[in-house]
Amino acid sequence: MDLFWVGVKGVVVSNDKLLILRTNPDENRGERWEFPGGRIDRDETMHQALIRELQEELPGISNIEIGDLLHAFRLPRELPEHNGLALVFYKVTADFPDDITVSSEHLESRWVSKTEAIELVPQNLHEVIVSL
Repeated sequence: MDLFWVGVKGVVVSNDKLLILRTNPDENRGERWEFPGGRIDRDETMHQALIRELQEELPGISNIEIGDLLHAFRLPRELPEHNGLALVFYKVTADFPDDITVSSEHLESRWVSKTEAIELVPQNLHEVIVSL
């Protein structure tokens, strides 16, 4: 039987801008721009996992509101553990301190327009942006 991880991602929106994070290549995931989030633990709902992941990756985030389901898809490749990964994307609003801090999983954050996001994120995330 094939095993699949399920991950949840938050498309954080504020003032017509999207928050993207640049991954830290030292964390063995390469370097790319992405939306915050991660895998669901066994005892969590999707919303609980997304809130946990947002709090881990964006210390100082507060008043997290999970909105509409935007998109879901399976990655066309397997992860190094030989498992597949299905990603579920939710629209999110939240409050942040003046200076956004990111965890060691990421190098930086950036608020971008939809057009800028499409230029920076991998192509498989374009449908997520278009769905907004």
